[in-house]
Amino acid sequence: MEELWESSHMSAGHAGYLESLYETYLSNPEELPEEWLVFFKNLPIQPNSNGEISHKTIISEFKNIPRNYAFVKDEVDERQGKVIRLIQAYRNRGHQEAKLDPLGMMDRNIIEDLNIEFHGLTQDDLDEEFYTDTFITGSAKTSLREIVDSLRKIYCGTIGVEYNYIMDSNERRWLQKKFESKLEKYNFSKEDKLHIYERLNSAEGLAKYLAAKYPGMKRFGIDGAESLVPLIDAVIQDCGELGANQICFGMAHRGRLNLLVNVLGKLPEDLFSAFDEKGTIEGSNTGDVKYHLGFSSNINTSG
Repeated sequence: MEELWESSHMSAGHAGYLESLYETYLSNPEELPEEWLVFFKNLPIQPNSNGEISHKTIISEFKNIPRNYAFVKDEVDERQGKVIRLIQAYRNRGHQEAKLDPLGMMDRNIIEDLNIEFHGLTQDDLDEEFYTDTFITGSAKTSLREIVDSLRKIYCGTIGVEYNYIMDSNERRWLQKKFESKLEKYNFSKEDKLHIYERLNSAEGLAKYLAAKYPGMKRFGIDGAESLVPLIDAVIQDCGELGANQICFGMAHRGRLNLLVNVLGKLPEDLFSAFDEKGTIEGSNTGDVKYHLGFSSNINTSG
């Protein structure tokens, strides 16, 4: 019985031979012997079927399409990852290439990480569209050229922003979203620019005076952080417009004396008296240092 079964055309050992005969039946039926032609014609037809398709064709498609698709998909995925790394590089180091010298007296830093070539991208990729992850460009997919232009406007313009050192991820993402949603340049009126200039000039003038007048007195200057004065001034004005009634600063030493005078309105002569040790301090803490002194005032806002 076993020998009879193995000699039958239904034996599993003959599956390859049967497959080749069936392929011939589908492609060139006239080449088959009459008995095989009748055999295949009498096979039952499956309902809702659109007819038989050559297995050879299907196998060929499965051999070629997955391989080509996988190659293209892997290449696209790899470049997509490079674009995401480029975006993150601007978030991490874009401020180092920002144009912060309005007089052009200093050479502008060139950060290698911000070049597309550093991340394995080329000029040929500039017009190809990529997903931008959480980077805000107004659409899900954007050309690499537009992505780079937007990144440079946000992180390498006349305002530099550094926030990735912040430990709280919610605060970090909030700042990231705020800055990346502001693609257009900040437009200041002539009056705003003059006000900022006056605040900066006052901050620098006081810092230089204290350094020259009291060179041996311990203090924490605002040198290099003068922009804090117009910044805090703007924050106070915005808080007033939003309905705030009181603001309490728990400020560090650096620049504190400057803010007391140029933002909160402490009289310069009162500050100088403290340095000259001519004034008196109410309360028992008379031995405290100048940069620990508190102060309160009323500031008019437009709100």
